[in-house]
Amino acid sequence: MKIVIVNHNGGSPYHGPNLRTYYAAKSLVAKGHEVSIVSSTYSHKYSKLPPDANIVNPEVVDGIDYYWIKIRKYRGLISRIFSHFQFGFRMLLNRSKLPNSADVVLFSGPPPEVFLFSRRLAKHLDAPICCDVRDLWPLTQIQMKKVQLLNPYIWFLYFCESYMYWRSRRIISPLQGMFLYKKKRAFKDKVCVIPNGCNVYEPDEGQGDILLTASFPCSDLGVSKGQQVNLNGLRDRFFIVGYSGSIDRDNDTESIVEAALRTDDPDIIFAIVGDGVMKPALAQRARGARNIVFFDRVFSNQVPQVLSGMDVVYCGLKAKSIYRYGASPAKIYEYMASAKPVIWAVNAYNDPVLDSGCGVSIDPGNTDQIVNSILSLKELPAERLLEMGGLGRVHLEENYSYNMLGNQWETVFRDVVNEKQ
Repeated sequence: MKIVIVNHNGGSPYHGPNLRTYYAAKSLVAKGHEVSIVSSTYSHKYSKLPPDANIVNPEVVDGIDYYWIKIRKYRGLISRIFSHFQFGFRMLLNRSKLPNSADVVLFSGPPPEVFLFSRRLAKHLDAPICCDVRDLWPLTQIQMKKVQLLNPYIWFLYFCESYMYWRSRRIISPLQGMFLYKKKRAFKDKVCVIPNGCNVYEPDEGQGDILLTASFPCSDLGVSKGQQVNLNGLRDRFFIVGYSGSIDRDNDTESIVEAALRTDDPDIIFAIVGDGVMKPALAQRARGARNIVFFDRVFSNQVPQVLSGMDVVYCGLKAKSIYRYGASPAKIYEYMASAKPVIWAVNAYNDPVLDSGCGVSIDPGNTDQIVNSILSLKELPAERLLEMGGLGRVHLEENYSYNMLGNQWETVFRDVVNEKQ
């Protein structure tokens, strides 16, 4: 099959997130399919910008044909919305420089307004279109701030979302409760759940040392700003509770910092790896703490090495009713691949930690439970921690490896192509 994926901010391990479409494409290429990803040259999430010398910049990445559409580097909400439309219009105006045929087109959102352009591209290619719903826009924005209901743009997003569900042959989502989002039978019949996953590396691939750069000083640990730190070296002296990922408004990093401030065990330290809008405020809150070290973000392919230097890892999302449809943060699968015990502070439709037995599930935002969980895990024998982490890795291999998920993507696309024929 020839598959074209439109993902406005579809990255790669060399450019940064989001990696869902990259790994879906890579697994399909390994099965002999021809896959192209149409993405933009700029995203605030990219760690390395793609080539942008021309309006359309072709590049082959691990057997995947990328077509980077040049857009302006946005700052602020208005210019970011403009970039969505700039991407869409430039994609259509330069469609002669994109693949000239396809068996199926996949739109991966958000933002849902880009679906309008993706469907036009699918019609041009005479191919059925499916949508991949990674996040429920505009419901997410409304739950962040109710006043958004007064924003005309929000109602335009609702229109785009409804049109997307109507016109898509399949509604694919990593949210395991996605079928609950709409009551209509026609919607439920289209829903296909394909979770996020992880590249299941061999255990020894994640064991090499990596030097992390300290973002802020921690005098009690003898760490200065900009100093290179080997977590495995600290692990010889401390029990390390780790977090790796974005430090933003959705990930509940505030609670892990508060838990660190309440933990008085001198043998426990907290390593927080990543960047985001909440990092300066959290660093200020933790200023002077003897047991918290913030590190700069690392590339996706370095995450296994980072996690190898931690004893227990934390994944928390702020409580939102939207998670009743499911939550699928990429980091939980990275944690499972590392075979580390997980503290899961998420209230969602699904609970991979409970399903696998690879850690402890607690209420989101409950600092006391976080502290108690850490102290309980620290008291367990090392063999028990290894066993607990191993359960997560086995669960990952059986349910969330990209090889397994690639089979699911292939089945969905074959069904859609056969329906057209």
